[in-house]
Amino acid sequence: EIQRYSVRQAQKDPANRYLFKQLRDKSPLVFICYNGIVTGKIQTIGDYEVKLIKRKAPVSKLGILYMFKPDAANIVKSSVTINKTISALKLKIPRVVETRAVIPEEEIENAFNDKLPVGIALRNGHVFKGTLHSNGIFSLRLDIGSNKRIVIMKHSMYAFKVIKE
Repeated sequence: EIQRYSVRQAQKDPANRYLFKQLRDKSPLVFICYNGIVTGKIQTIGDYEVKLIKRKAPVSKLGILYMFKPDAANIVKSSVTINKTISALKLKIPRVVETRAVIPEEEIENAFNDKLPVGIALRNGHVFKGTLHSNGIFSLRLDIGSNKRIVIMKHSMYAFKVIKE
């Protein structure tokens, strides 16, 4: 069964709060998407897309794998690893909800509450390790070290695992 959410619930999601904060602060963002990397300042935020200043085509929220601020780029580059098996699958945007990976919400919530280290593999093969900073309906924020965070869209997740000490 497909879960429906209210506008108020969606606005509380970490990705939406993060996007609105960058819009308010007029800060640039780096979006890692299925079709490449997009950088820019936000002009408007819609339900399904983000329009950037000086860019004609909007960025589809479904096309975003993860996002971060430009000053975190070096930390992101050094912390990401590539899973060649997942990358070889060449997965595309999961438009149909039923084709998306099943998100272990309870496991994510427990890892968030207990501040456990986690590993997250995305549909493009990028793998991150860190601790969850916030968890929402559509996204989560992952602390990857040096007080830098990335926002991962849940629809882009391929696998989630709590890392045992």
